[in-house]
Amino acid sequence: MAEVLAHLPDGWLQWRMAAFGEADAWWVSGERTRPLEDGSLQVAPGAPHENPVVLNLMAVDRPVAFSTPLATMDFEPRCVFSLEDISGMQSALHMFATWLQPLHAVYVLGALVMRRASSLRQSVHHLNYRGTLLAVLDYRDGRVGMLPTAQPADLWAAEWDKRPPSAHDLPSNFVTYTPAQLIWSYVRRTERDLLPVRYYHDTIYFRHPPHVPLRWLRDSQLIVLRELHAEPGNMHALRQRTGLAEDVIAHDLSCMYYTGAITTTASKSAPPGQSLEGGGQTSMLGGATSTPQGQRDSTAPMPIDPKR
Repeated sequence: MAEVLAHLPDGWLQWRMAAFGEADAWWVSGERTRPLEDGSLQVAPGAPHENPVVLNLMAVDRPVAFSTPLATMDFEPRCVFSLEDISGMQSALHMFATWLQPLHAVYVLGALVMRRASSLRQSVHHLNYRGTLLAVLDYRDGRVGMLPTAQPADLWAAEWDKRPPSAHDLPSNFVTYTPAQLIWSYVRRTERDLLPVRYYHDTIYFRHPPHVPLRWLRDSQLIVLRELHAEPGNMHALRQRTGLAEDVIAHDLSCMYYTGAITTTASKSAPPGQSLEGGGQTSMLGGATSTPQGQRDSTAPMPIDPKR
């Protein structure tokens, strides 16, 4: 089972089902899980046509909980739950929410930035809540810093203080992000349709890879980027070339649009034949492998600079 978080205005999390590789947290069947000699865990598939999943918990970058009963006592999960115990499942989700607080805060800050949009250009803002500095948004140099312990609800209630350019320094204990990372975190998870209408019928051009970590991109986004990098196309053409549903493509394009990776203006597109920066491959699943051989072509691992 995999869950992905969304945001409610009061600061609480709302959970919804998501594909395994796209989720912010995983619920795993303990009854189907067995340790391997190298210390990783193998999870047997739930259906005959599926492949087993191998988890390296030392490399997994998201919360994981295992259902009981466990098939073996040779490993001790940090978080367990019973499908017959509603309060226990709620406790596991509450623990997940605590672990995911930094990601939730980035999502909220991204939503707040979306609301102010162009008014932030070439400006410096401080976000304060009850005398505590929660974030510094430096849109002159393209940097954002946030207090690691900032609570999502406090960010919603924070006061925005426009500051002079000299007040752009980020406190040393703040976590640094780029504006693109904030926007991506929000657009990737919101259920709102944010794609401008013209992207449903105009020709879409590739500009540059999204300036976010490679592991943030799901397989469908890699496929769409690959196709647009190869040749411009409208929504109909992308549906034909990728085999993806329109709502999936629209959501993926929204992430790319708000991070400047695509355009409907030909003069702003990348020069023909320009290669993508960077190289190498990064696991999309953060310590997990599960892709069947027959489906590997569809994941379209494209070279995107992992440092961005």
